[in-house]
Amino acid sequence: MSQVRFDPRGLAPALSAACAECAPRPHHGALSAALDAIDPALRFKLVREKHGWFRPGGVVDARGGRVADDLETWAEAEWDACHGDGGEFADRHAGLWTTKLDGKTLWLTASYGSGPTEFVQVEIEELREVRDRPLVDPEEPPAELAAIIEPLEMRKYEPLALGPAHYALRNVVDGVAFFAALRVGDNPLRPVERFVADWVASSARTHALSEHWVFDFHERKGAFGACQLDARPLPAGRKLVEPFAGAGLSGSGLATALQRYDRSRGYPFAWFFALVTHTEVPLSIAETIVQDHDGEYRYLPETDLLIVRQWVATPYSC
Repeated sequence: MSQVRFDPRGLAPALSAACAECAPRPHHGALSAALDAIDPALRFKLVREKHGWFRPGGVVDARGGRVADDLETWAEAEWDACHGDGGEFADRHAGLWTTKLDGKTLWLTASYGSGPTEFVQVEIEELREVRDRPLVDPEEPPAELAAIIEPLEMRKYEPLALGPAHYALRNVVDGVAFFAALRVGDNPLRPVERFVADWVASSARTHALSEHWVFDFHERKGAFGACQLDARPLPAGRKLVEPFAGAGLSGSGLATALQRYDRSRGYPFAWFFALVTHTEVPLSIAETIVQDHDGEYRYLPETDLLIVRQWVATPYSC
C-alpha cells in the first residue's frame, strides 16, 4: 500500500526494512530507534496516531489457511467463473471466511533545517489481520457480487487474529520536494500553501511546523479531470490541557482564552491554525478579534493581527 513519490533522499527501502525488522510495541520505541539509525541527521518524532480503522483483507479457510490476499480481486474472478450464479458460488466456497486488516497509522517527522517545509514525514501503519465473517451464507446465496465483497447486513463475529501485528511503510514525503511540486506557475496560493506562509509570517515561526502538524498528502481530481496534488494539515495528537473556551467572548476574556489555548498546544498563535483547519476554534473568533483591535483593546502582536485581518478579508480553510 506504499504511496512513495516525493523521496529525493531515497529513504523508502531503508524505512521499509526498519518496519519489517521491528515488532510493534507500546510507544513504538524499537521502531523509533530503527528509524533514527537510518540517517544520523534525521531524528524522528512520533507526532500523531490514528486508531480504530480497518480495510478489507483477503480470504481464508476455516483453519486460517490462505486462499487469497485480496478479497475484491479474488471474488470478481470467482464470480465470473460461476457466470454470476450466486448458488454455484455459495456451493463452491462454503466454509471460507473473509479477513480484514485492523490498523493504526503513525505519523513521524524529522526536521533537517529551519524552514517550515524542511522536514521528512513518514507514515507507517501498524496492521493485524483478523478473520472477519463467513464469505457466504449457504442458506441465502448472494444475488450480486457486491453482497460478497461488502454486504449491507451481516452478523457480527468475534475477530480471530491470524498472526502477529506488523509495521508497514505507507508513505515517506520530503516537505521541500512536495511543496515545490505543488507550486504551479503564478497560480494563487492554495489553502495549504497559505497555511505554511502564515506560519512563516506569524509568531509561530520560532517553532518547528512539523512537530505540531502533519500533512495528509494526496491527489485530487481537478475541474477538468486532471489529477492535482494537494495536502491537508492535521494537528499533532497531543492531549489538550484544556479545550478552547473563548466562544462568545471578547476583550480580556477572549485574550485569556487564546493564551490558554496556545499554551496547551505548545506554541503561539496556535488558535489561528486551529481556526483555519476547523479544529475547535470557531470562525467567528477572527472577526471578534478585529473588532477588539479596531476599538481600544489590543492583545495580539502586529504580525499576527495582520494575518487575522487578511484572513477576514479573504478567508481560506484547509
